[in-house]
Amino acid sequence: MTLPSLIVKHEKQITVTRFKEAYSILAQALVMAQNDHGESKAWPNLVGKEFNEEGRESVVEFCDTYVLPYLSGARVLGYIPVKDVTYNKEGYKDPYGNNFKGSALDTNFKNYTIELKNGQILYFAYFKSGGGINTFSMLAVYVDVNGHKGPNKVARDAFLLWYRLNEGIIVPYGYGYSSTFIKDNCSKNGTHPSYDWFQFCPSRIVQDGWQISKDYPW
Repeated sequence: MTLPSLIVKHEKQITVTRFKEAYSILAQALVMAQNDHGESKAWPNLVGKEFNEEGRESVVEFCDTYVLPYLSGARVLGYIPVKDVTYNKEGYKDPYGNNFKGSALDTNFKNYTIELKNGQILYFAYFKSGGGINTFSMLAVYVDVNGHKGPNKVARDAFLLWYRLNEGIIVPYGYGYSSTFIKDNCSKNGTHPSYDWFQFCPSRIVQDGWQISKDYPW
Protein backbone atom coordinates (compact mmCIF):
# COMPACT_ATOMS: atom_id res chain seq x y z
CA MET A 1 0.00 0.00 0.00
CA THR A 2 1.14 3.55 -0.72
CA LEU A 3 1.71 6.07 2.04
CA PRO A 4 -1.44 8.11 1.21
CA SER A 5 -3.60 4.96 1.29
CA LEU A 6 -2.07 3.93 4.61
CA ILE A 7 -2.85 7.36 6.03
CA VAL A 8 -6.46 7.15 4.85
CA LYS A 9 -6.80 3.65 6.32
CA HIS A 10 -5.48 4.90 9.64
CA GLU A 11 -7.85 7.89 9.61
CA LYS A 12 -10.79 5.58 8.99
CA GLN A 13 -9.79 3.31 11.86
CA ILE A 14 -9.45 6.27 14.21
CA THR A 15 -12.84 7.61 13.13
CA VAL A 16 -14.59 4.30 13.74
CA THR A 17 -12.90 3.89 17.13
CA ARG A 18 -13.99 7.34 18.24
CA PHE A 19 -17.51 6.92 16.90
CA LYS A 20 -17.88 3.58 18.66
CA GLU A 21 -16.61 5.14 21.89
CA ALA A 22 -19.17 7.97 21.74
CA TYR A 23 -21.94 5.53 20.87
CA SER A 24 -21.03 3.38 23.88
CA ILE A 25 -20.84 6.37 26.23
CA LEU A 26 -24.33 7.56 25.25
CA ALA A 27 -25.83 4.07 25.38
CA GLN A 28 -24.44 3.52 28.87
CA ALA A 29 -25.68 6.94 29.96
CA LEU A 30 -29.21 6.06 28.84
CA VAL A 31 -29.10 2.78 30.76
CA MET A 32 -27.95 4.55 33.94
CA ALA A 33 -30.61 7.24 33.54
CA GLN A 34 -33.30 4.60 33.21
CA ASN A 35 -32.00 2.87 36.33
CA ASP A 36 -32.55 6.13 38.23
CA HIS A 37 -35.67 7.49 36.54
CA GLY A 38 -37.49 4.44 35.23
CA GLU A 39 -38.17 3.49 31.62
CA SER A 40 -37.53 6.35 29.21
CA LYS A 41 -40.90 5.92 27.52
CA ALA A 42 -42.46 7.38 30.67
CA TRP A 43 -40.16 10.42 30.82
CA PRO A 44 -41.54 13.91 30.09
CA ASN A 45 -41.30 14.83 26.44
CA LEU A 46 -42.05 17.67 24.05
CA VAL A 47 -44.87 16.12 22.06
CA GLY A 48 -47.33 18.88 21.23
CA LYS A 49 -45.04 21.77 22.15
CA GLU A 50 -44.23 24.42 19.61
CA PHE A 51 -40.78 25.17 18.23
CA ASN A 52 -40.11 28.15 20.46
CA GLU A 53 -38.40 29.21 23.69
CA GLU A 54 -40.57 26.85 25.72
CA GLY A 55 -39.35 23.98 23.59
CA ARG A 56 -35.73 25.09 23.96
CA GLU A 57 -36.01 25.20 27.73
CA SER A 58 -37.53 21.73 27.74
CA VAL A 59 -34.60 20.30 25.76
CA VAL A 60 -32.12 21.89 28.18
CA GLU A 61 -34.07 20.58 31.16
CA PHE A 62 -34.25 17.14 29.59
CA CYS A 63 -30.50 16.96 29.00
CA ASP A 64 -29.70 18.33 32.45
CA THR A 65 -31.88 15.65 34.03
CA TYR A 66 -31.46 12.56 31.87
CA VAL A 67 -28.16 13.02 30.02
CA LEU A 68 -25.53 15.25 31.61
CA PRO A 69 -25.42 13.57 35.07
CA TYR A 70 -24.50 10.29 33.36
CA LEU A 71 -21.65 11.62 31.23
CA SER A 72 -18.63 11.49 33.52
CA GLY A 73 -16.37 14.53 33.20
CA ALA A 74 -18.53 16.22 30.56
CA ARG A 75 -19.06 19.97 30.50
CA VAL A 76 -21.83 22.09 29.07
CA LEU A 77 -20.83 24.53 26.35
CA GLY A 78 -24.33 25.98 26.35
CA TYR A 79 -27.33 26.43 24.10
CA ILE A 80 -25.26 28.03 21.38
CA PRO A 81 -24.95 28.23 17.58
CA VAL A 82 -22.72 25.78 15.78
CA LYS A 83 -20.36 28.54 14.65
CA ASP A 84 -19.35 29.10 18.27
CA VAL A 85 -18.14 25.51 18.52
CA THR A 86 -16.54 24.57 15.21
CA TYR A 87 -12.97 25.42 14.29
CA ASN A 88 -13.77 27.22 11.02
CA LYS A 89 -17.00 29.06 11.95
CA GLU A 90 -18.63 27.82 8.74
CA GLY A 91 -20.61 24.99 10.24
CA TYR A 92 -20.58 21.51 8.77
CA LYS A 93 -20.52 20.29 5.19
CA ASP A 94 -21.81 17.23 3.39
CA PRO A 95 -19.37 14.62 1.99
CA TYR A 96 -18.98 16.70 -1.20
CA GLY A 97 -18.03 19.88 0.63
CA ASN A 98 -21.37 21.67 0.32
CA ASN A 99 -22.64 23.67 3.29
CA PHE A 100 -24.98 21.55 5.35
CA LYS A 101 -27.75 24.14 5.57
CA GLY A 102 -31.19 23.64 7.04
CA SER A 103 -30.01 21.18 9.66
CA ALA A 104 -28.88 21.13 13.27
CA LEU A 105 -25.29 21.45 12.00
CA ASP A 106 -25.94 24.63 10.05
CA THR A 107 -23.55 27.33 11.23
CA ASN A 108 -26.27 29.45 12.89
CA PHE A 109 -28.39 26.63 14.31
CA LYS A 110 -28.51 26.54 18.11
CA ASN A 111 -28.16 23.23 19.95
CA TYR A 112 -27.69 22.24 23.54
CA THR A 113 -24.00 21.46 23.25
CA ILE A 114 -21.94 19.23 25.54
CA GLU A 115 -18.25 18.38 25.40
CA LEU A 116 -17.28 14.91 26.62
CA LYS A 117 -14.24 14.26 28.74
CA ASN A 118 -12.50 12.81 25.67
CA GLY A 119 -13.04 16.06 23.75
CA GLN A 120 -15.88 14.86 21.54
CA ILE A 121 -18.78 17.24 20.99
CA LEU A 122 -22.47 16.37 21.34
CA TYR A 123 -25.14 18.53 19.72
CA PHE A 124 -28.58 17.80 21.14
CA ALA A 125 -30.90 18.95 18.40
CA TYR A 126 -34.52 20.01 18.44
CA PHE A 127 -36.60 19.49 15.33
CA LYS A 128 -40.09 20.32 14.21
CA SER A 129 -42.22 17.62 12.65
CA GLY A 130 -45.36 17.81 10.56
CA GLY A 131 -47.86 20.35 11.85
CA GLY A 132 -45.24 22.50 13.50
CA ILE A 133 -44.79 20.37 16.61
CA ASN A 134 -41.90 18.26 17.82
CA THR A 135 -42.16 14.52 18.35
CA PHE A 136 -39.65 14.30 21.13
CA SER A 137 -39.98 10.54 21.50
CA MET A 138 -36.86 10.53 19.28
CA LEU A 139 -34.25 13.01 20.51
CA ALA A 140 -31.51 13.71 17.97
CA VAL A 141 -27.86 14.02 18.91
CA TYR A 142 -25.04 14.72 16.48
CA VAL A 143 -21.65 13.46 17.59
CA ASP A 144 -18.49 15.17 16.36
CA VAL A 145 -15.83 12.57 17.05
CA ASN A 146 -13.00 15.08 16.43
CA GLY A 147 -14.34 17.68 18.81
CA HIS A 148 -13.24 21.21 17.95
CA LYS A 149 -11.03 20.02 15.07
CA GLY A 150 -11.91 19.50 11.40
CA PRO A 151 -12.91 18.45 8.85
CA ASN A 152 -16.46 19.15 10.09
CA LYS A 153 -18.16 16.91 7.53
CA VAL A 154 -21.19 14.72 8.01
CA ALA A 155 -20.20 11.05 7.59
CA ARG A 156 -16.53 11.95 8.17
CA ASP A 157 -16.40 13.23 11.72
CA ALA A 158 -20.06 14.05 12.45
CA PHE A 159 -22.64 11.30 12.91
CA LEU A 160 -26.33 11.41 13.78
CA LEU A 161 -27.77 9.23 16.54
CA TRP A 162 -31.29 9.03 17.89
CA TYR A 163 -32.53 8.51 21.43
CA ARG A 164 -35.55 6.25 20.82
CA LEU A 165 -37.19 6.95 24.14
CA ASN A 166 -40.19 4.70 23.61
CA GLU A 167 -37.81 1.74 23.27
CA GLY A 168 -35.10 2.85 25.69
CA ILE A 169 -32.28 2.62 23.16
CA ILE A 170 -29.88 4.81 21.19
CA VAL A 171 -29.47 3.98 17.51
CA PRO A 172 -27.67 5.36 14.45
CA TYR A 173 -29.67 7.31 11.91
CA GLY A 174 -31.21 4.82 9.51
CA TYR A 175 -31.96 2.22 12.17
CA GLY A 176 -34.82 0.00 11.04
CA TYR A 177 -34.26 0.49 7.32
CA SER A 178 -33.21 -2.45 5.19
CA SER A 179 -29.50 -3.15 4.78
CA THR A 180 -29.87 -2.59 1.03
CA PHE A 181 -31.43 0.83 1.52
CA ILE A 182 -28.73 1.85 3.99
CA LYS A 183 -25.95 0.71 1.68
CA ASP A 184 -27.54 2.45 -1.30
CA ASN A 185 -27.72 5.71 0.65
CA CYS A 186 -24.23 5.55 2.13
CA SER A 187 -22.16 4.57 -0.89
CA LYS A 188 -19.98 6.34 -3.43
CA ASN A 189 -21.97 4.81 -6.26
CA GLY A 190 -25.41 4.49 -4.65
CA THR A 191 -28.57 5.95 -6.15
CA HIS A 192 -29.26 7.80 -2.89
CA PRO A 193 -33.08 7.49 -2.73
CA SER A 194 -33.17 9.66 0.40
CA TYR A 195 -32.68 13.43 0.26
CA ASP A 196 -30.41 13.25 3.31
CA TRP A 197 -28.62 10.10 2.20
CA PHE A 198 -25.25 10.85 3.85
CA GLN A 199 -26.84 10.78 7.29
CA PHE A 200 -27.36 7.04 6.88
CA CYS A 201 -23.61 6.48 7.11
CA PRO A 202 -23.47 5.73 10.86
CA SER A 203 -25.87 2.84 10.22
CA ARG A 204 -23.64 1.70 7.37
CA ILE A 205 -20.61 1.62 9.68
CA VAL A 206 -22.48 -0.45 12.27
CA GLN A 207 -23.99 -2.67 9.58
CA ASP A 208 -20.54 -3.44 8.17
CA GLY A 209 -19.23 -4.60 11.53
CA TRP A 210 -17.83 -1.29 12.77
CA GLN A 211 -15.64 -0.58 9.81
CA ILE A 212 -15.58 1.80 6.86
CA SER A 213 -15.93 -0.08 3.60
CA LYS A 214 -14.18 0.71 0.32
CA ASP A 215 -17.30 2.22 -1.25
CA TYR A 216 -18.03 4.42 1.75
CA PRO A 217 -18.24 8.13 0.70
CA TRP A 218 -15.02 9.13 2.42
